[in-house]
Amino acid sequence: MNLFPGDDAANLLQCLQELKNENDWAFDYKLDRETDELQNVFWMTPEMLDNYKRYHDVIIFDYTAKSNMFGMPLALICGIDKSGKTIVLAFALLKDEQGESLTWLLEALKEATK
Repeated sequence: MNLFPGDDAANLLQCLQELKNENDWAFDYKLDRETDELQNVFWMTPEMLDNYKRYHDVIIFDYTAKSNMFGMPLALICGIDKSGKTIVLAFALLKDEQGESLTWLLEALKEATK
């Protein structure tokens, strides 16, 4: 994986895989088949998974303006709790904000919460 400088992508994926194995996080990623570059990565903590089960009636997507050092949009998937407060239900770093990336994100969310 070489989208990120150095071994950042590999380190991120390894860390998230360990959290998934040891702490029941949800985690998925997509690599470019030709270049082995990280395209998308998705994660949810156990608390986010529990909140999603309770507050998934309405979900909201928002993206950062590619303000991180990698130029990838950070997607926030949010919901509204019983007190009317916005809560973060999941995170994803995406290649772009196009339909293919959004479809991948929704599939990752669906798989994590089934």
